[in-house]
Amino acid sequence: MDTEMSSNTNDGETSAVSMTKLRTLRAQLSVLHRADGSVALQQGGTVVWAAVYGPGDSTASKRLNDRAFIDVLFKPKVSRPANDIGATKENVSPLLRGTCESMVDIRRHPRTLIELVVQELTDDGGLRAVCLTAGCLALLDAGIPMTAVFCGVSVALMPDDRLVLDPPLKEQKMATALFTFALKSAESEVEMISCDTNGRFQFDDFKRAVSLAIEAAAEVFLFYREMMQRKLSLG
Repeated sequence: MDTEMSSNTNDGETSAVSMTKLRTLRAQLSVLHRADGSVALQQGGTVVWAAVYGPGDSTASKRLNDRAFIDVLFKPKVSRPANDIGATKENVSPLLRGTCESMVDIRRHPRTLIELVVQELTDDGGLRAVCLTAGCLALLDAGIPMTAVFCGVSVALMPDDRLVLDPPLKEQKMATALFTFALKSAESEVEMISCDTNGRFQFDDFKRAVSLAIEAAAEVFLFYREMMQRKLSLG
């Protein structure tokens, strides 16, 4: 099952004004038959696969009496320095794990293990945000109970103070700061869960980036709704 969301995208040349549209989203659910839930997600030129296994049996070291243990593994295509402005195992896995632990209803399945594996295939910018979105789609495909759905949105601050939403890699490398937001849909409103930042910026820049990310997340959540409606209608 394939779903695509298109908008006025950022795939062309950088304009003289803020770029405030998401790149095209394409997704296919249940692509890995051995996983309980999976997705192939493309956002612009960035492509990741995500798979969820569980809830299942847990080893003694990961068994928690009052809740499920969430194990997150990010597999980069190539290794990068830990201080890279892009995505590394050191800065993706903690962001994914923290977001999943706050959004998954972990007390529903105590003493079990839920595994989330995210594989990078192509990085053309915004990889950390795309990994967050793919993680949520894989959890939804697996039917894992959540208190709210979540997604990732990246925003770049350019040297001339423009903001670029969902920046391609070219703009990301030129940015003076990069914001990766984790956001949730709560009672018809979008709220920020957390934010990972790289670079230098003023607080006013951050506030502008938050507003832009919230607007973009609302579009992503509409994309989720369309995907799940198609999944249920085909099921």
